[in-house]
Amino acid sequence: MRNKLTIIFIMFVLFTKAQLNSDCKTNEDFQIRLSKFRYTLYADLMPQKEKIINYMDSFFSDTSSVIYKKSKKFYLDNNTDIKKFQKYEIEKYSKIDIDFEKFKNDTSFNSILSDTISWSYFSSIISSYCYLTFSPISYAFSLNNMLLARSRTPSEMGSSAIINSLAGPLVKTKMLQDNKWEIIIDNYEYIFIYEFNLSDNKIKVTKVLKRL
Repeated sequence: MRNKLTIIFIMFVLFTKAQLNSDCKTNEDFQIRLSKFRYTLYADLMPQKEKIINYMDSFFSDTSSVIYKKSKKFYLDNNTDIKKFQKYEIEKYSKIDIDFEKFKNDTSFNSILSDTISWSYFSSIISSYCYLTFSPISYAFSLNNMLLARSRTPSEMGSSAIINSLAGPLVKTKMLQDNKWEIIIDNYEYIFIYEFNLSDNKIKVTKVLKRL
């Protein structure tokens, strides 16, 4: 049985982490449009509270839903600006430095990462929100929490959320080639390393490190 608490938590992180402020003028208009668009979704989401909680998987994978259609239309109408926003967002973290010396490779996540069926399922759930976030960093954060939720209780995840709202993970990005970027997230306990492709929004975990 799918862990709906995990998915609910992922959605919460996606929606909160995606509220990114930018000083770059070229992205200001898009961020305003995005904020206004997301506000319009309340009218469609509020009447479906029960369905969202009890049928999370099917709700967000339903391509015939009003939410999906509206979000897809917004994505297509603003595709050029979205790509510029994503490129700006991922580039602005390139000057951050992360200290790897206090971490070691954590093999406990290997079974999850090598489980093609399980990973495909969770990746599809995460990608269901891509039309609502448009953020490579939020995308990576959501996967962080999905992976951690596999080995933690809801109360442990809740306390982690509070700690992370007071403190804050370090994010480092590095271009690998063309539109392919490495996203590194250091949340003090773990370092998660992802590979993200700006051209198709696909992401994968390449390594997980744990603090010594």
